[in-house]
Amino acid sequence: RLWKADIEWKPLDGIDLTALKPTEGVVLIGDKTFSNRPRFQYCYDLAGCWHSLTGLPFVFALWISTSPLPGEFIRQFSAAIAWGVQHSRDSIQLARTLPISENELIVYLEKDISYEFDERKKKGLDLFLSWLKEIQH
Repeated sequence: RLWKADIEWKPLDGIDLTALKPTEGVVLIGDKTFSNRPRFQYCYDLAGCWHSLTGLPFVFALWISTSPLPGEFIRQFSAAIAWGVQHSRDSIQLARTLPISENELIVYLEKDISYEFDERKKKGLDLFLSWLKEIQH
């Protein structure tokens, strides 16, 4: 919709990123982007592109359940998530294994990611899911 391009989507499994043709691209999310970004001449931030197109935030991940969860589990899980968000600098032991600096990871966790699922994010997610249904039929 943004670029008005006819795109053929394929699973990433088994694709050699170094063997992509000049007319091919790939969608990478999260940690995979850090080491692969230098391989590509053009890189686009999906959340930024989505916002340019819709004016809404994009939801990359959401914790959900298909059945009710015990209240104690929800309390403990919510507390663990809140601790991680509030203590991102204490929880980045992973930084030693990523091809970015600790400072870049802190910026990524504290500035680039928004953790609250508010009404605007719900509206953006609902729009995305409705468009997804259109292309699946």
